[in-house]
Amino acid sequence: MLFTQQKSWCNILPQAAQKLLLMLLPMLTLFAQSCTKNEQPQAKQPTTSTRTHSKGDLLIMNRSDADKFPLLALHDTAFAENLNVTARAVAETISDRLLSTPLVVFEATEIAQIYSSYTKSKATFEKAVKQYERVQELLAGNAASGRELLEARTERNQAEAELREAESKMYQNEFNPAKLEAMRLGSVLMMCDVPESRTGDVSMGELVELEFTSFAGEIFKGKVTDIANAIDPQTRTVKVSIELHNPKNRIKIGMFAKARIERNTIKAISIPHEALVSADAKSFVFVRLNDSTFERRQIAVSADNGVEYAVKSGLRVGERVVVENAILLKGLSFKY
Repeated sequence: MLFTQQKSWCNILPQAAQKLLLMLLPMLTLFAQSCTKNEQPQAKQPTTSTRTHSKGDLLIMNRSDADKFPLLALHDTAFAENLNVTARAVAETISDRLLSTPLVVFEATEIAQIYSSYTKSKATFEKAVKQYERVQELLAGNAASGRELLEARTERNQAEAELREAESKMYQNEFNPAKLEAMRLGSVLMMCDVPESRTGDVSMGELVELEFTSFAGEIFKGKVTDIANAIDPQTRTVKVSIELHNPKNRIKIGMFAKARIERNTIKAISIPHEALVSADAKSFVFVRLNDSTFERRQIAVSADNGVEYAVKSGLRVGERVVVENAILLKGLSFKY
């Protein structure tokens, strides 16, 4: 059409005007094509809306958008209530020809200094006790005076006070000095934080399986040697010590491992970690009710095996729960 018009214009316009028109034609053509594209209708974006329902908060969207969220049909499973935590190697024992007992080497220099102060205080106290007992025997044989006994008793009491102070500093740093002294030669001390809610799942002497990143697939066996007496007020966790035999010195101080304590197997509905979202200290999942509706459902969990949660209440067998991108639904539901 433009070519035909161009040909007719060429017959009536002066030569200079024809040249100008020829120069403008490509620009006019591009402008016309651009206008044509802009007039084409744009695809509609997925829309969502929320409303409150007596059963909970609902998310309503078109089916094509709803199908983008993978689901898990719930059923009862054999759920292993394993306790899974991360442990770190914090100390080890090595032999020394000059020492009668194994040398304890620590990851932190500060702890090493505190432990050194403890061992010195203990040696001083033991020496003071022996001296006091000796003076008592001498006094019984009239070979010592009451004043000497008093001085020996004072030195013993002072040495005991210094020892108790050193012991207290060790406990404040989550180390049991008596347990350190009892460690076998060629052992590593692992330490982990157990949530307050799971402290009942740990007992002294219990066996622990550990898997180190450096030795993937290989399982090491250890046992619980100490459970701290206090809970960390910030993290609400308890320090648990695990002794692990390390004869070939493969495990180095500072290494991390996954520690697992096997518990009872129960029958329960379970959901993967990815399905659960948290808000205001509460736990939620999204249940698909029909082709276009999701319900935000508050639930309670009873156990965590490191991969899945055992559901205590809030869900029923047969319901379908979103197991991927639940965080996106959380944003829509809470209008973030």
